[in-house]
Amino acid sequence: SNDRLTTTKHTMFRLTRFLLTSSASKTRTTRTTSPTEALRELHRVSDINKLPQKIKPTTRLVGVPVQARWRQMTITLCAKIQNKLAQDIPQGVFYRSATENNVRFIQRVCEEHDDYELVEDILDRGQIEQVIMMLEDELQLIDLMKEWKPWEVSRRDLNETKHDMKNGEDFQFPKGMYRVPEDEMTWKTTKGVRKLEDLEWTPAQLKEIAEAQEAKERALHEAREKEKAATV
Repeated sequence: SNDRLTTTKHTMFRLTRFLLTSSASKTRTTRTTSPTEALRELHRVSDINKLPQKIKPTTRLVGVPVQARWRQMTITLCAKIQNKLAQDIPQGVFYRSATENNVRFIQRVCEEHDDYELVEDILDRGQIEQVIMMLEDELQLIDLMKEWKPWEVSRRDLNETKHDMKNGEDFQFPKGMYRVPEDEMTWKTTKGVRKLEDLEWTPAQLKEIAEAQEAKERALHEAREKEKAATV
């Protein structure tokens, strides 16, 4: 559009003037930048920080501003994550392999396309600004993973895991999780395929469960009332 063309011209003019002014303000021993070299530098910087063809008007998300240079930010973050993984996480660790695959995929998509709508469609991970936030969080997670080292398993951890797999976990049902008291539960076992009718409650059973629950709630209410009366 005309507005965008005008903005680009103003940006080029300001950058050229800045390069010429900065070169002229240096000492005489420093080589002076010619206008041709300044224009070459301008084109080089413009290629690196080139704005995409389409700019999103708004994300419609509170606190998530539009990132005009989303393509450059995403590619840079992907490169930082891969370098940090290579330095801090040992090779062969599943976390490193999975993260590298995801990051390489995101980087390749952003390098091949400059349309944010197409990129968001291919990635299918929300808006591109949310992808950038996810990559920034991933950089912080790598530091935590380096500190935690979940890939290192001691002999004690291995023995405890084997014991749990062999004997099952020893746990109790939370109170109030089921309407039937734990000591009154009956566990059904069957050979082969479980039939649907085995999982259904009869009307008499439902009525009995409801009455038991009401009686339990009344008893709890009475106990609370007695405690209040005793404290007064």
